[in-house]
Amino acid sequence: MVSSGRHHQVWVPPFWGKDDFKGKMFHSGVYKYPEFHDLKDKVVAVIGSGNSGIDISTELGPVAKQVHMTTRRG
Repeated sequence: MVSSGRHHQVWVPPFWGKDDFKGKMFHSGVYKYPEFHDLKDKVVAVIGSGNSGIDISTELGPVAKQVHMTTRRG
């Protein structure tokens, strides 16, 4: 089954420093699993605390060196 609602298109908003960032950056819509994105022993920042952000952070916990979550508010 494939489900795509109103949020099915990947969109990364503009933000200060984005063009200078040298690491990997991808949207949760293209996330597969930690090994696919070579995140083992990496310091990872997850932006957003929605369902996908929580799920990805939880999955990265035992794999990444550090996982940081940040939100706009809340």
